[in-house]
Amino acid sequence: MEQTKQTEEKKISIWARLVLLIGILIVLFTCAFTMGAIYLDMAGVQTTGTLLNVAKCSGSKTCWTGKVEFKTNGGEEISFYPQTNRFIFDLDGYATEGYRVVDVRYLESFPNIAKVNLIYKLEYLNKVTWTLLGSVIAFFGWVATRKKSIVLDFSKGKK
Repeated sequence: MEQTKQTEEKKISIWARLVLLIGILIVLFTCAFTMGAIYLDMAGVQTTGTLLNVAKCSGSKTCWTGKVEFKTNGGEEISFYPQTNRFIFDLDGYATEGYRVVDVRYLESFPNIAKVNLIYKLEYLNKVTWTLLGSVIAFFGWVATRKKSIVLDFSKGKK
């Protein structure tokens, strides 16, 4: 009886481990993309491109899908879909019905790796949000995989 009680306490749900793994992966991928964006800011070639709304909406829906087109210094035309929310483009004032000129940074050796430079580096707001989301998910997974409960004792600070 004593042995079955110990095995029940040690059993951790597969869902708890999966939540922990998903949270850790979100944080790791976001950190990798952030390092890539910082590298592009430091070593990438700067040019201008046009931001277009290429969404196909049906009915009375309002939708937006940004696409950036730019020319490299060698004359090659490149287009890419920035991984930035429309909300962040709205903060910057670029997302409108027509097209706008945006600053683009790209790798000269591989121009398909590119990013949009926004005012006040607003594109990093998206990465901070994903990092915080991944951290919260990983925290909940970590709490669920712990064998001991977490106790918050605030009475020690009132002396």
